[in-house]
Amino acid sequence: MKGDLTHKMLELISRASLKTTDTIAAFLTSPYGSSYKTIEYNLERREHRRGRAILQKEERQRYYNLLYTLKKEGLIKEVDQGLLSVTEKGRAWLLRHKNNNRQVPAVRYTGLPHDRFIIVAFDIPEKERFKRDWLRTALKSLGLQMIQRSVWMGKVKLPALFLSDVRKLRLLDSVEIFEITRTGTLKHLL
Repeated sequence: MKGDLTHKMLELISRASLKTTDTIAAFLTSPYGSSYKTIEYNLERREHRRGRAILQKEERQRYYNLLYTLKKEGLIKEVDQGLLSVTEKGRAWLLRHKNNNRQVPAVRYTGLPHDRFIIVAFDIPEKERFKRDWLRTALKSLGLQMIQRSVWMGKVKLPALFLSDVRKLRLLDSVEIFEITRTGTLKHLL
């Protein structure tokens, strides 16, 4: 019916996130008498394909930017058309950075219940992001809750193994652990 078709079209256009060209294309490519769900499905497929194409283009651009940077820094060179090779400078860079092992201990901690609040605050540099991610995972597994990205709190006694791993990762200067003996304004969290 004409009213149903108008209703379907108005609903599609009224959605703020839809682009007019996608809406019209989805509407026109759907068979006559298609339901709203069919038109919406066709529209989502178009948006998905467009999104995938944009991501692929961005990934290709990042790849080419990385190649350009590595060539510019003299770490790689093009030996033959499309064939790349690591330069002497690149090999030296690899040797220097080979020992910068990014392995972290397995998160295998169990926090024991504690009657006092523990606050863990940390400031780990971006270049050591993997350590920061490990610490967040460890704190979550211990049962602490995130207050801010780098501030965690809970009523948990931290195990010695966790503190030992923090020491092994050389994070003692970047991590502060507080135990609250007087709750003050934290009473509402009890």
